[in-house]
Amino acid sequence: MLDARAREPPLIGTSVLYTGSMVLPSVRPCRPTLPPHLAEAVRPTSLSGQQILPLAGPLAGLLPGGGLRRGTILTVTGLGATSLALALAAGPSRAGSWCAAVGMGDLNPQAVHHAGLDLSRVLFVPVAAGRWNPIVEALVAGVDVVLARPPSPVGATVARRLGTEVRLHRTVLIVVSPRRPWAEAPDAHLAIDTPSWEGIEQGAGHLVRRSVEVVVTGRRAISRPTRHRLCLD
Repeated sequence: MLDARAREPPLIGTSVLYTGSMVLPSVRPCRPTLPPHLAEAVRPTSLSGQQILPLAGPLAGLLPGGGLRRGTILTVTGLGATSLALALAAGPSRAGSWCAAVGMGDLNPQAVHHAGLDLSRVLFVPVAAGRWNPIVEALVAGVDVVLARPPSPVGATVARRLGTEVRLHRTVLIVVSPRRPWAEAPDAHLAIDTPSWEGIEQGAGHLVRRSVEVVVTGRRAISRPTRHRLCLD
């Protein structure tokens, strides 16, 4: 958990930031930067030489190296994109990395916990109109994994600038959207296809899990699409 100093009003721009159940209100508009004590609290815990952040369980087969490569951008689209993005972040979170969820105000902390993330190391950042780009840029500079849902498609200029920041700070940026939201080609694109639910029998019973097919494509080693069947609880 953040220490007592993080109860001071440290926020990024004009947004409101949550970590676990703690609320950290903003008090002044500014160019978004992480305050020093918060930046220290969320600084990467893994070794600088660790290029791959681990993926949990069967997700390790989705990407080359079995994890999320630092300094890369992933886009996740389709029905169930949020669930898949959380599953991707669960491995790094369990390993001690800080994660941030930006512009995902409908995200239930209980669902985040159920997905396997450590809530004491997750920042929830609702974003005011017009502030998504600078808020994401600020978080990319200080957090290992940033999950971000853009309010509208991200144009080429912003995508290139964020890409430069992601590579500079060796962060993983996961952009979540029902449709493809990124003007530039990401390092990896994960598209959910043919989702189905299990657990219903002849109109009775409970939904127990969702089965999806994930189509993965991107640069270099994943330039050719691959298909993977996964279960998202």
